[in-house]
Amino acid sequence: MKVYIVLSMDTNDVISVDKVFRDKEIAEKYADIQNSRNRALDYFIRERALMENIDEPVSV
Repeated sequence: MKVYIVLSMDTNDVISVDKVFRDKEIAEKYADIQNSRNRALDYFIRERALMENIDEPVSV
């Protein structure tokens, strides 16, 4: 499963996690809205695999 992490970077190049989404289009829309509202921060998206081999059964 992939997740899309919206990160923000300020003028001092400090990067922070803003939100995490499962849907790429929603993450892109959120980042665009935040970029238009807040000029002091730069919002961007990173894609990350949350789990690999999800089809394998897990025993507890």
